[in-house]
Amino acid sequence: MQYIRPKITYPFPCVSFTEKQCRHIQAPVLAAVLPRLHLNRHTPRVVLFAGPRYGGLGLSADLGIGHLQYLVGHIKMGDEVGQLLLSSITHTQLQVGSVTPFFKLAYPRYVKWIDSTWIMDVWKFTNQAKVVIDVEKHWLPCLPCKHDAALIDLALTFNLNADQLKSINLCRLYLQVITVSDITNATGDRLLASAMAGFRDNQRTSTLLWPDIPQPPSSHWNTWRVFLQFFSRGSNLKQALGPWENRPHYEWRWFVDSDHNVWEHDLAASLWHRYVPLQSSGCRTRSRRRQYLQRTQSNDIGILLIYYLSLLFSPKMGHSFFKLVQLR
Repeated sequence: MQYIRPKITYPFPCVSFTEKQCRHIQAPVLAAVLPRLHLNRHTPRVVLFAGPRYGGLGLSADLGIGHLQYLVGHIKMGDEVGQLLLSSITHTQLQVGSVTPFFKLAYPRYVKWIDSTWIMDVWKFTNQAKVVIDVEKHWLPCLPCKHDAALIDLALTFNLNADQLKSINLCRLYLQVITVSDITNATGDRLLASAMAGFRDNQRTSTLLWPDIPQPPSSHWNTWRVFLQFFSRGSNLKQALGPWENRPHYEWRWFVDSDHNVWEHDLAASLWHRYVPLQSSGCRTRSRRRQYLQRTQSNDIGILLIYYLSLLFSPKMGHSFFKLVQLR
């Protein structure tokens, strides 16, 4: 068997097999080898494969070890394959939707709604073998606000089945959101109308590269809206989010400076438009909305540059210098 085993396990780092497929592959070998070892070919496999220290021969363990050696080796080398593996890890982390590295999460809780990939096979093996992988330079989403939470982590705290969790995660991926703050207004006390209606907010743009998926069917959005009501009443959050602590992955198109000038970032033209508030006419009206007049159109961001620089030094200072708002 010591001569046959290397031939069988040689391509294992590059393939993905289930345990059933591994048993099918090794069946002809066992049929030929067991009689030569004076063993009954119908011997229960639990007895036959008692573990490597007792002479076990399970190919599923070889498959997982081959994957793990391949992953760790290329990431430590930092070669092109290692960079591709890091990209695959980032994609899986984004699809999982948790702020905790997915290698530290329980694989059975997520496998029912996450796509089957090579990285998922590595995660499955490490979870079964109780091995934790700590990947350096691994992208990980953060919580932008105090009292914030990842949507999928929040969904797991409720009594939802696998189909409902899959629907929620699919809607989350389509909306390109990760945390509760991604679907709330800047003050963190109200859900966005776009998030409740099921369409992407065109007032801000995510800096992440998201998978291109079609819009989920209406049945998924019904589950999504039920999930939103677990932590909100109508459009108001049951517990408002706290102050901003980290920079979000979204770039807002609208800003208000200390002089109450409104700045709009035109992404298509790479221009900034400034709107100055109009003086009140003195007449009392029922509307509390302030009116603005467009005054400038320039690619000189001026004071907005200070905002981005301030974010590099202190997210709290940046978000206190400019207040993110939505104009309706």
